[in-house]
Amino acid sequence: MSTSPSSESPIEVIERLREHNQGRRVVSVDQLSGRGHILLDGKLAMQILNDPELLRPPILRRMVGEGLPWTSGKEWQDARKNIRPGMTTRSFDDCLPEISQSIDDLLDQMGDAASKGESLALVPLIAATMLRISSRAIFGIDVGVNSDRAMTLMNMASTSNKLAGIGVFDTAGRISPELMHELRSGREAVDEISKNILDLARTEAFHPSRAMKCMLEWQKHDDTVTDRRIIEHTSSLLLASVETTTSMISNTFQFLAEHPEWLPRIRSEFTTISGWPPEAIREVDKLTTVSACCRESIRLRPPIWLVARTAPAPLVIDGDVQVAEGDRIYACLYLIHRNPEVWKQPDAFRPQRFTDEGQREGLDYLPFGLGRHYCLGAPLALTEGAMIIGRTCSKFLMSFIDEADDAPKQGFLMGPSLTVRFIPNPVDT
Repeated sequence: MSTSPSSESPIEVIERLREHNQGRRVVSVDQLSGRGHILLDGKLAMQILNDPELLRPPILRRMVGEGLPWTSGKEWQDARKNIRPGMTTRSFDDCLPEISQSIDDLLDQMGDAASKGESLALVPLIAATMLRISSRAIFGIDVGVNSDRAMTLMNMASTSNKLAGIGVFDTAGRISPELMHELRSGREAVDEISKNILDLARTEAFHPSRAMKCMLEWQKHDDTVTDRRIIEHTSSLLLASVETTTSMISNTFQFLAEHPEWLPRIRSEFTTISGWPPEAIREVDKLTTVSACCRESIRLRPPIWLVARTAPAPLVIDGDVQVAEGDRIYACLYLIHRNPEVWKQPDAFRPQRFTDEGQREGLDYLPFGLGRHYCLGAPLALTEGAMIIGRTCSKFLMSFIDEADDAPKQGFLMGPSLTVRFIPNPVDT
């Protein structure tokens, strides 16, 4: 199969692939150089993504940096080993009051807009809150609420994924001067945010904790851990935490607007936690309905929906698929999460599939990866989502002003663009 030129959107390419390859586990496609192999089966994807011999695409490392999501082999193992202790459930528990305060500040902005009858662009609002929460929870540094900084991260994530998408969805594509300029300027801006976090972490006024503390301790014992390396890991963690969580929360709000029957359950359930702020993440775990809504949202629209590996040597996958050196292998989460052999009504929004009522339907579920590559920030992302959505739905009704564009962008990211009017909930819990 040959991928289509740029006149066809990524989602159209994937839906066409879905239509013509029912029942297949791997589909091979022509690319700009070599071949690409798209995995449609969840179990096969788990096997490939956790294979230590396969590499992240080198082009991302060269163009975007050497942060944790883009490194491979021993370098990745060392980084994950040294950063992971600062991203545990216990470390996130310690900053729940700070997370709650950030959410309260977000709701104050919503309330101010509601009192004036004004609408708000939801994505920049949430992205700014995610930047503040991530900098506090992951690095122990409060960078404040800054929509411009947050959207810089969002745009950088989009640009880097345009780069990764070239050759998959655009057989005529190339790395244009415009894309290179976007990439350079975006990387410089994001690295400046990360350098500021590192500088603040070293002053007496700030006491670094969590992942930043781990990286500074790592630096003391490893001469290869330069400030530049810490900055690149910081940038990659910020990009991952801000963009993907913002997309998850925004998409969930849109799904709830389309399926308002879930809102009374969310509001009722929110009253079961011990108070505000919650005392621990285990309290947030009681919010099973909103958590199920978040999980279902990222099943249907995984923020990163195509995950790539590069073959360093020839190999065979799925018994008879020949993979040449340099070929890319892609796990297509968008289609894996919509496999009718695994999921009932695969294209429908059915949060009950993630509750006891649905008996945890579907095991081929990979929005946060699996095994050795399971996302370190997944507990924080789901906690943020449950707290923000639960708190917002308890305080406000929402009216969406425009239609969301839910088609995947050129590359690997999927998220809506929403303008919202907030209305105080007459039954404020």
